[in-house]
Amino acid sequence: MAKQILLNSVICNKCFERIISRHRHDHQICDCGNTSIDGGLDYRKFNGADFIDAAIYDTDPHEKIRLNFGWGSYGKNGDEYLHYIKLCDMKLSHIGAILETQELRPEVKKVLADEFNFRQ
Repeated sequence: MAKQILLNSVICNKCFERIISRHRHDHQICDCGNTSIDGGLDYRKFNGADFIDAAIYDTDPHEKIRLNFGWGSYGKNGDEYLHYIKLCDMKLSHIGAILETQELRPEVKKVLADEFNFRQ
């Protein structure tokens, strides 16, 4: 089975901004316009010639994944602006609730389950 993207990201070597494409057709451009990325977890498309590939895959060590993978949240009551929480900063109860209530891509479910087990 091919490795799966968990974080589609690059760092521009001109302005040093890390840009992340979080979902399909989420085209992101760095501040200086030198680098762009698209595809989210579905595919990887780049523009620009001077960037560092900062993607995270399901085949990477768990420690690297937990420090970089982010979960989008609108807060417990759903009334906050969308913000991303690194896996290592999520509460265990939050991870458990996601695993129990959400339909997830298999690779994302595995990452969350691995983190849940890692902490226990």
